[in-house]
Amino acid sequence: MMKNKKNKKIQNQKIIKRKKKSKKNNQKNKMRFQMLTNEYQEIMKQQGDFWENSKGGTYPIDMGVKTGTDFVLLPRNPEFLQNSEPYEPMYIPKQTILEESIRREVERICFADTLINRVVYDCSDPSLYTKDVDPKNYDMDILPFYIPQNQDDITLVFESKFESGNLRRAIQICDYEYNLILKPDYFTTGHTQWYYFSISNVRKNVEYRFNIINMMKPDSLYNSGMKPLCYSEKQAKYKNDYDNVYLTHCYPYTYSQLCRYLRVIENDPVKKNRVKRKTICQTVAGNNCDCVVIGDNNNGKEKKGILLTSRVHPGETMASYTIENIMEFLIGNTIEAKQLRENFIFKIVPMLNIDGVINGNYRCNLSGVDLNRQWIDPSKKLHPTIFSTKIENEGRQGFNALL
Repeated sequence: MMKNKKNKKIQNQKIIKRKKKSKKNNQKNKMRFQMLTNEYQEIMKQQGDFWENSKGGTYPIDMGVKTGTDFVLLPRNPEFLQNSEPYEPMYIPKQTILEESIRREVERICFADTLINRVVYDCSDPSLYTKDVDPKNYDMDILPFYIPQNQDDITLVFESKFESGNLRRAIQICDYEYNLILKPDYFTTGHTQWYYFSISNVRKNVEYRFNIINMMKPDSLYNSGMKPLCYSEKQAKYKNDYDNVYLTHCYPYTYSQLCRYLRVIENDPVKKNRVKRKTICQTVAGNNCDCVVIGDNNNGKEKKGILLTSRVHPGETMASYTIENIMEFLIGNTIEAKQLRENFIFKIVPMLNIDGVINGNYRCNLSGVDLNRQWIDPSKKLHPTIFSTKIENEGRQGFNALL
């Protein structure tokens, strides 16, 4: 009897100790979480608050942007410097680059147990690192996939959930090497050429290696000296750790950027008299597709019509910069522009594949088709911008210039 009482007393004491220990561990965990929260917020301040999901943001996306998917876009994109950089020399690939790549791949296979090989970013799957973290603790609406554990954590933080972004997954192989997987165009299994993503928690004087493992194109311009575009938010100010760097195929031009430009024209007291903006249709995702009509008062004079369209392929961003400068010239004050407006009516559809641009596609729209192959018999439901543009061009003399 005495032995049973003694055993029961010992068990009670153990339970009390476990409760005290559990309570102590909970307090430690809370303190550690608070410490990590403070450290991460300090890192984010040094990084320029890239992850701050402020209402409107510093470089806001257009409030009317619709993805047509279940993706939630971050509220802002990087603001590129307007001054042009000096030309860079073309990259000359080493003659042994293929052999080196094969050798590195063989080394990875032979020494697989030494690799980190962990997913540090996925634009679709839920994060294992932040699943129990309340975004309110970081004063955010959307958490990054990975949060650095402390200031000594050198893991890069990837993001592509912004307008025109494209990066499906990032896998850390070594401390400074990552395998990257691009998203194919929606409802296709290919067209993995456009990429646009950001990396933060970057350290200075460190060489990073990124392997885009599903970008296979034997005749790519990268073999002829083309370089990826790298944009640093802090490069114009000072070189430092914790930089925000954007890597992309070439200079992006988003739907929001186009909307802002058209609003600037409409609000200009002189230019607005030379321009008429009208919505000709809505895209599959429900975005407005606008047609810009440029010309002076007819005064009863018949004029030929010229139809210009742009950005039928989302990845060809240079077309948007070209069409913007064409519009800027046509509504300008030069003698040539005035003569053109007096003798012609210009109808310009500056962005045909709006949904593809927003979602980071390279070639197709949300129906999974190349819109440039749909001109003969477009569907009003699946290819609304092509269908409506053809209607705009019917019965109008002139030519159709595709950029």
